[in-house]
Amino acid sequence: MKPLTQTARSVWIVKPAIFYGNEETQNSNAFQTLEVQDKMILNQHAQNEFDAFCKSLTTAEIRFIVSENRNANAPDAIFPNNWISFHHDGTVIIYPMMAINRRAEKDLSLLENIKSAYHISIIHDLSELENENKFLEGTGSIVFDHTNRIAYACSSVRTDLSAFQNLAKKMGYEPYSFTCVDRNDFTIYHTNVMLSIGETYVIVCSESITNNNQREELILKLKKSGRVIIDINFDQLHLFAGNMLQVMNENEELITVISTTAFDSLTDSQVAMLLDHTKLLRVSIPEIERAGGGSVRCMMAELFLPEKLLI
Repeated sequence: MKPLTQTARSVWIVKPAIFYGNEETQNSNAFQTLEVQDKMILNQHAQNEFDAFCKSLTTAEIRFIVSENRNANAPDAIFPNNWISFHHDGTVIIYPMMAINRRAEKDLSLLENIKSAYHISIIHDLSELENENKFLEGTGSIVFDHTNRIAYACSSVRTDLSAFQNLAKKMGYEPYSFTCVDRNDFTIYHTNVMLSIGETYVIVCSESITNNNQREELILKLKKSGRVIIDINFDQLHLFAGNMLQVMNENEELITVISTTAFDSLTDSQVAMLLDHTKLLRVSIPEIERAGGGSVRCMMAELFLPEKLLI
């Protein structure tokens, strides 16, 4: 079987009509901070952060496609990786979302500019699982090791393990699940805040896995992938140090996009270890992180789809 690339050469990002802290997701997302704040001011700050984010990607020569979600009732539209993923064989997967207002993000008309550049062979829509109260929120719930065809997921109210296992097996990936909590013993809502897999490194918060056997087994499995493991602690976890994403730019350089919040939490030795394996692109999105409870990884959906040849 042909090896799959771990890092995408392009990402899809979505500019929201409006951004504000989503009260429907707060109970399951301990990373969200919903302070009393004027929504219009918060939205303007977030829109400015989004525009600066795009400029940073352009400066780093990272290819991206941007779409605009005009639905004013979709405050988390800025995090598209939770409802959709794009795969190497042309498959697109639409995921079941827990929050009712997040389901409004699933607008297939937004894909038109993607279709002009990439081949989409089939769309698997898992949204019907919402009727069974089974949720699986994209590459928030699932962290893929494409190279070794392993799918990782920590169980939570937003990550139904039966749905996860069925999807992974259907894709030809080995499903690997575990349980993890934050420093307050609160279940971590998405796997991608505690685990990030690059070409030759892994970011993981091992102390979030309180079951000793599960923790040892996961670390061993990650080591078997041949990657260097960079372990982060609870404080760094809560500052989004696990929510970074490595991509390849137009010069075929490996670049890891990381928020300023996350970067500032890392030790000098952790930064040095990362720089042995990747360039770093720091972007500042504090308002998006604070009110949205997600960071840069959540803002990017990787485009692994086959590219169309331009004539």
